[in-house]
Amino acid sequence: MGSSWTFPKKGAGFAEVMTITREGDQVLMRLRHFDRGIKAAWEEKSAPMIFALTKCEDHSAVFSGAENHAGERLTYTRSAASLTIVGDFIHDGSPLRLEFHLKKISD
Repeated sequence: MGSSWTFPKKGAGFAEVMTITREGDQVLMRLRHFDRGIKAAWEEKSAPMIFALTKCEDHSAVFSGAENHAGERLTYTRSAASLTIVGDFIHDGSPLRLEFHLKKISD
């Protein structure tokens, strides 16, 4: 299970909650986003974003969108001191790429 959040001084901000579970022969990631007060989810109550693990290597993993998110993808790539997350999404019918670069700051 994981979470992230962004609450800028200006703008709405959001919190994200994620789980990764094995279901049968699949590994599934489920994501849900919440408003600043975590009172309301962006996604429908019974429809979190679902991504299935489609590629797993020593330093990378790719999760491909399922159901309402078919055609989307999340790619995680790590090195000794960094993690890059690339999200390729479809937003309002157009491609949207988000990249996050995280660095390890200490042991």
